[in-house]
Amino acid sequence: ELEPSVGMGIFTLGSVVTDRAEPSEALRATTVFQVGFPEAIILLSERQIDSFERGFQPRGETSLRGQRGAFLLSGSVELQAGQTSSWILAADVDRNPADVVELRRFLLQEKNPAAVIREDISRGVERLKMLVGRADGFQLGNDPLITDRHYSNVLFNIMRGGVFISGYDIEKEDFLRFLGEWNRDVKAEHGGFLDFLPGRIVLGNLMKNLDATGDGDLLRLGLEYLPLSFSRRHGDPSRPWNTFVIDVVGEGGEPKIAYQGNWRDIFQNWEALAVSYPRYLNGIIAKFLNASTADGYNPYRISQKGIDWEILDPEDPWSNIGYWGDHQIVYLCRLLELSFRYDPEGLRAYLDRRIYTFADIPYRIRGFQDILADPHSTIVYDTDREKEIQKRVERIGADGKLLQSHERPLKASMLEKLLITLLTKLSNLVPGGGIWMNTQRPEWNDANNALAGYGLSIVTVAYIHRFVLFLRDLIPPDGRDIFVARGLYDFFWDMSKSLSSYDTVSPKGSAKSRMDFLRGVGIAGERYRQRVYEGTFNASEAVLSIDEIRAFLATARKITAASLRANKRPDGLYHSYNIMELREDGLLVEPLDEMLEGQVAVLSSGFLSAGESISLLDTLEKSRLYRPDQGSYILYPDRCLPSFLEKNRIPADRITRSWVLKREVLNGAGRVIEKDVEGFYHFNGDLRNARLLSGRLEEIEKQGGKKFSQEEKEEFLALYEETFHHRRFTGRSGTFFKYEGLGSIYWHMVSKLQLAVLEISLALCGDSKDPAGRSEECREKLKEHYGKIKEGIGVHKSPAEYGAFPMDPYSHTPGFAGVQQPGMTGQVKEDVISRFLELGVMVGEGRVRFRPVHLDRSEFLTEERDFFYSDVKGKSRSIRVGVGSLAFSFCGVPVVYHAGDGEEGRLEYGGEIRDFIPSEGLMKEESRDLFDRNGKVGRIDVTIN
Repeated sequence: ELEPSVGMGIFTLGSVVTDRAEPSEALRATTVFQVGFPEAIILLSERQIDSFERGFQPRGETSLRGQRGAFLLSGSVELQAGQTSSWILAADVDRNPADVVELRRFLLQEKNPAAVIREDISRGVERLKMLVGRADGFQLGNDPLITDRHYSNVLFNIMRGGVFISGYDIEKEDFLRFLGEWNRDVKAEHGGFLDFLPGRIVLGNLMKNLDATGDGDLLRLGLEYLPLSFSRRHGDPSRPWNTFVIDVVGEGGEPKIAYQGNWRDIFQNWEALAVSYPRYLNGIIAKFLNASTADGYNPYRISQKGIDWEILDPEDPWSNIGYWGDHQIVYLCRLLELSFRYDPEGLRAYLDRRIYTFADIPYRIRGFQDILADPHSTIVYDTDREKEIQKRVERIGADGKLLQSHERPLKASMLEKLLITLLTKLSNLVPGGGIWMNTQRPEWNDANNALAGYGLSIVTVAYIHRFVLFLRDLIPPDGRDIFVARGLYDFFWDMSKSLSSYDTVSPKGSAKSRMDFLRGVGIAGERYRQRVYEGTFNASEAVLSIDEIRAFLATARKITAASLRANKRPDGLYHSYNIMELREDGLLVEPLDEMLEGQVAVLSSGFLSAGESISLLDTLEKSRLYRPDQGSYILYPDRCLPSFLEKNRIPADRITRSWVLKREVLNGAGRVIEKDVEGFYHFNGDLRNARLLSGRLEEIEKQGGKKFSQEEKEEFLALYEETFHHRRFTGRSGTFFKYEGLGSIYWHMVSKLQLAVLEISLALCGDSKDPAGRSEECREKLKEHYGKIKEGIGVHKSPAEYGAFPMDPYSHTPGFAGVQQPGMTGQVKEDVISRFLELGVMVGEGRVRFRPVHLDRSEFLTEERDFFYSDVKGKSRSIRVGVGSLAFSFCGVPVVYHAGDGEEGRLEYGGEIRDFIPSEGLMKEESRDLFDRNGKVGRIDVTIN
């Protein structure tokens, strides 16, 4: 309907669409209005467009019922040369009557509504800039494509994971709200102490005060409090249950302190954000560790209000349960590495502190033999446990979803949590094959969903190798003892015994020896899980020495290295995934086709030398994974799929030589196998997989048909596998043509490749112990590969080549179209980190250095410009940047690079100017103040030769 007094369209339903036997009024509407075109005729539909195109004058419309609505303006404007005319169309959703009346009054009484609206838009733009600036999103150089793309990357990164809206300043009121939502008992117990906290307190001081109470739960909750805003949960059209939600403003219009996201998405966005806010890193790590279970896995969703897991819903065909193992190791490893670089001793201080907890998820992983019998059905949902957990949540808050001991969450040290994660992964290791994906979800991306069950992940082995290398550096060789839960102690020594039997010389071994090893580690994992489910794994404590742990890590490193070495393909690439096949004589391993993620994982693992990394990159560029038209890499080799009539055709001789199959064709009425009019045989079109086939055979038996022996059932299943090869079926990666499908570039993985090459280059060509890594030839070769990968990502591609304007990141590029799905992609995290490394911002041992070996000279300004950025308090600032310079912000401090003949640095620190050598970096005290964002560091200038 049209509100004639102001020309406002109101679009609503007569009532809410429902089949329930109750009234359901539609009490909200969408409004659309225009300002600046006073003589316009307003149309509420598209009905007159055809006649308008034929030259007829439209007539105004005042109401429309039962048809699709529109809001169109029709009129004439006469302009003289140089004149302009403009008007505004504005739409808003979810308006109640009071909102509509308020809008009507505004349009009636405001003298210049267009100016008010434009001013509001301008304020919104400035607020958005402030948010992006808080995460170091502004840079200034001679190539606006690069700096604008960084802005977009940072914007989308904080849209996924949020940004620390007040920096390190903690609002007491919101912190108390958080405590009340998570553990009302802890909040009540410390009510007096909390009352005396100031209304606004710096994070570091808050943590000291909380630690001084001696209550591990209060300290843990302080770590887990992450005052993030602007985070919204992103959806995905391939996962209808993953709803897009934008919930970023409070009731009073203030920024809402909240976040939510899939566990496997949000932590990677926090990694990129933590580059600018490193003092939250240990809290992010605590959030990660406290959300992991005592049996070594993580839930599916994370929010400020707690953890969440998947449940089975009979009404929802998309529902499923299981643990997503994907990148569990590498996400955690990268967060730990980042924290260790910024503050090694600060991270080590948490190693043996028993302040970490366990998520209590109502999943129970079956025993080893049951998993072996059916790797696709390995988890039991414990509904009684779920009810018990929900009762605890109602009583105390989100902490009710944690394992309890004596009315408080059960505690563990960081080292215990790290060991549980590592041991759990290794308890599923198939020698020469990879990590067995047996928790009903894939180990990496969901395009490979169907690998869950019989799939083996070399990708995970590579990241375990990196994790082990890091733990070796993290754990100090001081010979002290560590107290651990007795169940973990026994798990550790059971695994040590099993790992010692691994043949590191010939990891492929025989089928029998491979099965014997898997049985050993698998039963060790089962014994540990059983004690977890019984609640006895922590009944007592035992002592592990640092030396024993380091010896175990050395063994694990040899094993992962041997598995990676065994999975090098004849063409020089590495396998990504393998398939396991259980036989009477043992366990066979069959490789799948080459995939990009395996190459990225091996390059990231720390396993390869400089020369081996370059060789792999050379091979990759010549492989089937390279896509010349985009100068980039696809996830999986493209291939021809069988036609519809080819893929479900059973050879006639397979029917005729089997009396069981022949009988089914003759008597089955097409329930399992049907014969077409041309004499060809096919499986019934409803039997999309072997599980449905087994169900159909059971139906036939229940309906009084022929009873099938076990041998007969196995014959049907064997024929099904011969027909469809589902053992090698990966999911949409092998059958779709968009998303991460055949011929598609998945840009997140390409950015992972870019970051891996950058890290190798900076590590091996910097302070490398590898002689080849210090050679000029090596440096140039790696820079060349990095440059090609970066250009392939597309910042400098034309819109015609890229498929869109290249300022924004996109999810994927199919083989037959341009980029698809803008913005909300994990690629942004990799690109943000890569950009800072490309600029030469190197953090290590608590100090920051500046070594921009991958920065291109063309980025330096050819004319003076103003650089706008957000300072440590989020205030907008600007400085003048001269010719031959570029600028960016880091931890809220402007950094200006100048092209020159030498290497020198100047630091504004505490009101004075200090000199430093960029490649050696700032002093620890100066770096600490920079990371603390306390305002002592005012500006950094670096002259680059």
